[in-house]
Amino acid sequence: MKSISELRSHVDEVEIVAMPEVMLIGKEIRYGGTLEFLGNRAPELWQVCIEDGSLEVLRKLPSLIPDALIGWNGNFTKEDGTFSYIVGAFVPRATPVPCGFACRILPATLVAKGIYDTGYAMVETYKSRGYTQNYDLLGWNGELYFKDDPCPTKWSQLTPVKKA
Repeated sequence: MKSISELRSHVDEVEIVAMPEVMLIGKEIRYGGTLEFLGNRAPELWQVCIEDGSLEVLRKLPSLIPDALIGWNGNFTKEDGTFSYIVGAFVPRATPVPCGFACRILPATLVAKGIYDTGYAMVETYKSRGYTQNYDLLGWNGELYFKDDPCPTKWSQLTPVKKA
């Protein structure tokens, strides 16, 4: 089985890979909410990270997925229906967290990587291989953006999975 460090862009088929315990470092906002009171603030956060130099700081970290940044969704709060969104990178656990950046420790798991614009085909593919989404890990998912992606609207989706 491949490791998460072997993930690359331009691979359209669904891949199941092993992810060790990782630290996610990045800039964070809350979004969504009951009746969408916060709306989708992810594009706003990416713009801020471009303008304030945060993307350059993230690109210098020892990323476990070479040449990739992640838009991570997780930490759903049932009371108000909001999520955390982090523009960041998966790094080794001992990596120092830069001042002003958020950090999450994510446990080891298998992850499925597929292409976002394929709709539910990714879910059907990993289910057909005997996997299901790993909700035990708080239900996160991520958008992988590789440095050499040819199309910014066709990113890779990353989802924790486990054997069904």
